[in-house]
Amino acid sequence: MTALVAALAVALVVPSAPAHAEEPVDPRLQEFTSAVGVDASIESELEDAVQQLTPSEREEFLSTAAEDPLAVMELTAVSPADIDSTPIVDSGRPTAQVFATASNRRLNTANQSYKVSVLGIQTGTFSPRYRFESNGTAVTRNLECTAWWSGFSGFWSIASSATQWISGGKGTCIGTHRMSIVAKGSMLTAVKEQGLSYNGKPTLLRNYIKNL
Repeated sequence: MTALVAALAVALVVPSAPAHAEEPVDPRLQEFTSAVGVDASIESELEDAVQQLTPSEREEFLSTAAEDPLAVMELTAVSPADIDSTPIVDSGRPTAQVFATASNRRLNTANQSYKVSVLGIQTGTFSPRYRFESNGTAVTRNLECTAWWSGFSGFWSIASSATQWISGGKGTCIGTHRMSIVAKGSMLTAVKEQGLSYNGKPTLLRNYIKNL
C-alpha cells in the first residue's frame, strides 16, 4: 500500500475534527426578537450585530432589551421633510386671471419619514402625509392628513391616527402612533407623536417626532 493510499484510508476511518462551534444565541436576544416579531432575515442581522458589540456593550443592550424592548428602538429621520407644491389653475377663469393667481394658489403635498432601527438595522418606518392648499400668505384649506407604520408586526400592535387644523394662517398635521408589545408576560406601551406645520408660502415651520 502506498503512502497516499494509506493516508486516504486513515482519513476515511478517522473522523475529521469538528468545525469551530458557533457561539450560542443569548436567550434574552431570542426573547426580544420573538416579542417584536421580526422576520428571519432581520433576526439573523441582529444576532450578527450583537456579536460585534464588546462584552460590556452586549450586556447593556441585552439587559435593556429584556426589561423594555421599546427602549432599544432608535428613531432617525430618513430625509428632510419633502414637499411638492404645484399651482392651482382654475380653467373657468379668463386667461389673464389664471396667470395672475396661479403663482399664489398652490396645492401642496408634504411627506416625512422616520426609520426605526435596532443596532443600526432598520425594522420599520413611521410616515405622515399632509396635503393642503395655500395662497402665498396663508394655508387656506386642509385636504388630507394621514399617518401610518410600515414594517414588522408580530406581537407588537401599532394603531395610527391623525388630526389636522389651521390656525393663524398656519396648517398642522399630527400623526399619533400607539404601540403595544408583550414582553416577559406584561403588556408594555408607548406613544409616538409626529407633526408637520407649514405657512402659506409654503415653508416648513415645524417637523418633529416625540414620545407622549
